[in-house]
Amino acid sequence: MTPPTPVPWTSLIAAIAAISVAGIGFGHSLPLFSILLKGYGAADGVIGLNASTAALASILVTPIFPKLITQMGQKAFLLTCIAIMVAGYGALYAVGGNIALWYPIRFVFGAAAAGLFVASEIWINTIAPAPMRGRIIGIYGTCLALGFAVGPMMIELVGHEGPAPFIAGAVIFGAAAIPILMATNPPVASHGAATGFFQLMARAPATYLSAALFAGVETSVLIFLPVLAIDLGWGVEVGARSVTAYGLGIVSLQYVIGRWSDRFGYGRSLLVCAIGSALGALALLLVGANVMGVYLVLFLWGGMIAGLYTVGLTLIGDRFDAANRAAANTGFVFAYGVGAVILPLVAGVVRQIAGAQGLNLFLLTSLSAYAVLVWFRRREQLP
Repeated sequence: MTPPTPVPWTSLIAAIAAISVAGIGFGHSLPLFSILLKGYGAADGVIGLNASTAALASILVTPIFPKLITQMGQKAFLLTCIAIMVAGYGALYAVGGNIALWYPIRFVFGAAAAGLFVASEIWINTIAPAPMRGRIIGIYGTCLALGFAVGPMMIELVGHEGPAPFIAGAVIFGAAAIPILMATNPPVASHGAATGFFQLMARAPATYLSAALFAGVETSVLIFLPVLAIDLGWGVEVGARSVTAYGLGIVSLQYVIGRWSDRFGYGRSLLVCAIGSALGALALLLVGANVMGVYLVLFLWGGMIAGLYTVGLTLIGDRFDAANRAAANTGFVFAYGVGAVILPLVAGVVRQIAGAQGLNLFLLTSLSAYAVLVWFRRREQLP
């Protein structure tokens, strides 16, 4: 009888704790920066463009991460990213209302944030035992989502004026370094990646599209769902509660999905999440003005959409060997950045052309097409 695989809980807890604390920082920084720019007199378009520099950074800079991680080691790379983000708060406070300088600072800030995600996910995928990989990544997704949910509350606690919010943000990200410093440096394949991540993405299109779709759908929902609620006459409060219901689904269901995928297979789980996501978009069209029905659909839909990322990330760790894992994880974050930039733009155009339900129709079409792709790739070693 094969003995059970030992679980390196100390290192796993360190990696998950670090990214969870950083999640609080992300949840704090995104609304804070928008509020500050608004106070400096920036137009809505400028605020949106400024925020998009972070996603652009994740697209442009991530290709160099595998080599840097191999050369520096996981801990040094993560600590460098955290130091850059801490310094970013100080730089933004220093430039104040000089909005032109916000763009390069947020670009560097966004590049460091992408590095934090890449290195943390490589760390977790490297040391997570194969039989438990799904549930461990489910725990990671749950903790990260909780961090994002807690972050905005920091604005209520410390406000958005003066140096206090900048100090708070820097302290939060600085705290993420503590569990990393306490952990043992995880192994990195010294001989580097055998293949660049663009080739890996071509070999596993369904896996990488799971990250892009999750990013695009989530960003579109956060941007347009409150507006949709107003257009349909539901009111601002229903719009806000709808986003909450969607977020609660993400928080509540990731461990369940991860555990289910460990038991029944990652390819099959990705197909279930893909079909469930498409059915959720259809249900949102059919539920009508039944507000409680909308909340229930969004709760389940949020879980299924986030499940695409959870199972996709699990597949990265399961299907790629150590030599390719750094590049594979980097490509996953790259795909996330592409989805976060492109899909909301297309969703906005479709909504403008097709009216209030244009968003739902676009998401239903996109998710249905993805479910078909996963169905045809379900028997492949790299779906």
